[in-house]
Amino acid sequence: MKQESDWILTDDSSCQHVRKTGEHVYELIQMNVVNPNLDLYAVYTDTIFLEDYKESEIAGILEPFGYSSIWDMYMNYAEKTGQIVAECVFESRCVYAEEPFATDLAKDEAEHLVFLFVRQNGG
Repeated sequence: MKQESDWILTDDSSCQHVRKTGEHVYELIQMNVVNPNLDLYAVYTDTIFLEDYKESEIAGILEPFGYSSIWDMYMNYAEKTGQIVAECVFESRCVYAEEPFATDLAKDEAEHLVFLFVRQNGG
């Protein structure tokens, strides 16, 4: 039986995982390329509290992902809207994150770290 705290793999290419930890609260982890010339990756993790964002802020975050509003996203995802919004917020924040969870890793090391994190944190 799936529980609210179960991790979900949402993007194979970045090993992005998400889990709902409370009402409008999501924990996420993923890896991103930080140096394409050397094929180095960083791992980012964060907890997104959707209630911390105004609707206008969320609309601005969703726009680069092709959505004009939360309603537009709801029409595509219905009950998963909160999760998808959290993923968009997280991906937007990763771009500007000053301190990744880990950095300068080979791809296989980054993948291993993500899956280890998920397994050790209830996965």
